[in-house]
Amino acid sequence: MERVRRGISHSSACEVCGHITEDVLHAIRDCPTTDSLEMAFAIQEGFKRGSNSTLIRRTLQRLSRFHHWSICHIPREENQKANRLVKLDHLDGQGLQVFEVFPFKEMGYMA
Repeated sequence: MERVRRGISHSSACEVCGHITEDVLHAIRDCPTTDSLEMAFAIQEGFKRGSNSTLIRRTLQRLSRFHHWSICHIPREENQKANRLVKLDHLDGQGLQVFEVFPFKEMGYMA
């Protein structure tokens, strides 16, 4: 969408796989041709040296809102519970939400 807004492209679709919209979550997690290890490394290097990639710059801009953050690669097969939660979130159409306080206790999910 950012490429369309800036007049760089006529489509907000992922140029790599053709997914309807290319956003940070798609590029890091969903795009079948993007290696999440490479993306994590690119974000960390972009933080140190700056980046020419719009996607990396946008990711770093969003991360700058937090006082502390870290990115590490966890293979999908080792993180099935979190993967299912993210997919559930996308099914209800509200998009990704970031919480600074763990919300599940108040929602009755924790004993």
